[in-house]
Amino acid sequence: MSSKDKYKRNSSKKEYYKNKLKKSLMATFEDLSSDDDAEEEEEANLALMASADSDIDSELESESDSEET
Repeated sequence: MSSKDKYKRNSSKKEYYKNKLKKSLMATFEDLSSDDDAEEEEEANLALMASADSDIDSELESESDSEET
């Protein structure tokens, strides 16, 4: 086998592993990105729940104040 053939074979192996690495990194990045989106959505839901609870509390306080007068 000539050195040119060896170079081509090694080069194609390099490209194969390079592409494989790129794909795995992209998949990892997509997973991390979707995790971030889920965390942001969860925070938004918690904020909405807290807001709804405070609205209910303020309504209950205003009702009890109006009953006393």
